Amino acid sequence: MIYNLDHNIPFERNKDSFNYTYKKKQRKYYPDFKQDDVYIEIKGYMTEGDRQKFKQFSGKLKVLFQKDLACQFEYVCEKYGV
Repeated sequence: MIYNLDHNIPFERNKDSFNYTYKKKQRKYYPDFKQDDVYIEIKGYMTEGDRQKFKQFSGKLKVLFQKDLACQFEYVCEKYGV
């Protein structure tokens, strides 16, 4: 979020929910953010439940891990010391 705000990259907090089934139960999934028509999920690690909800997701989804955000984390640490 900080990187996008500092670089005027538009995004919004996602409020949409999506149904998926895992272990025979109906569940809801809320991706983290939305950029235009792409939903963005930030993940620290992947579980079997994550794999199932991503597999069943019908929209455009971009899943980002720490390695994918290395430049953004480096920028924030250098600029803000955190």
